[in-house]
Amino acid sequence: MPILDLANAGFQAYAYIDEASCGAVKVYATKKGGHRFACKMWQLEKLADRCGFQHAIEEVQWLKLLRHTNIVPFYAAIVCDRHILIATHLSDMGSALNVIEKDYKVGFPESALVSITKQLSQALNYLHSQYILHRSIRASHVLLDSQGGVRLTGFKHCIRLNEHGLGKIHPINEFSEHLSDSLLWLAPEVLSQNVSGYGLPSDIYSLGITICEMANGFPPFTDMSPLQMLYEKTRGTTPRLLDSTTIGPEGSADHHQHHFSAGLHKLVAACLSIRPEDRPNASQLTTTNSFFKETKRPQTLRSLLPGVKLITEDTNKLTTIEEMDDSREVSTMDQFTQWDF
Repeated sequence: MPILDLANAGFQAYAYIDEASCGAVKVYATKKGGHRFACKMWQLEKLADRCGFQHAIEEVQWLKLLRHTNIVPFYAAIVCDRHILIATHLSDMGSALNVIEKDYKVGFPESALVSITKQLSQALNYLHSQYILHRSIRASHVLLDSQGGVRLTGFKHCIRLNEHGLGKIHPINEFSEHLSDSLLWLAPEVLSQNVSGYGLPSDIYSLGITICEMANGFPPFTDMSPLQMLYEKTRGTTPRLLDSTTIGPEGSADHHQHHFSAGLHKLVAACLSIRPEDRPNASQLTTTNSFFKETKRPQTLRSLLPGVKLITEDTNKLTTIEEMDDSREVSTMDQFTQWDF
């Protein structure tokens, strides 16, 4: 994929995508050539107050370091007025969460789930082969391209584990307050904060929760308080896919129409095992898992998720950014500072 020369192109706002915790995510286009890209726009005062400037730096550093087909490509970090803009590849369907909320409120069909999960597993295998723990796998961090590409984003909680003796990886016990926005997706061993710590298998658990989120239209445990969720996770309550085989007559009629295969149910159950050592690792998911081997030839996500409007086609989102009060000062940029460190 070509790297955009933003320093010489100049660019302007094109469309609004979504709201992030410390700013917004928008589409910009270069003035030369009209190449579109995504920008996460952070307001500096909000970074200082709530999100942590250090997390912004760390996310940029990870994006610059990582290179994989299923990791979102990084273009530049830009400082303009009171904002930091992180320019990355534009996935034209948005995130999996965007698609769920807009067009697939009761979840994705299995064919789409298989394609997305297989590519997510490849991204995790790339990270885990370098002892990198993502710690924030969730539908909002899964970006979808209409032609079939799936890209992982959301690297502000990433951490590299230390290797020691005989190729073993030293577990960690860290639980930052910034992880609190991902409680629903975190593994039991992360939440329990015991002396055993946690490692790469915790990402596999989060992958299982994310599959449930994409299949059911919402993440498990959303109807519980944080304390109840913690209790249920640590006692071994295993979330499941909602379909005609797992819910009774009192369940949602929409979910009754789902018929997920035994292979997909088995995959989710394995990822959500209470014991980390019982979960498959990312390499096993990508190379030896029989469920993925039996899947048919890949199709485009647009054919697997029909009816989804692309970001560049959604007229409700093609509002000129100048109309949005919080970003008038960065609606057009010919001169700016490229952030490098």
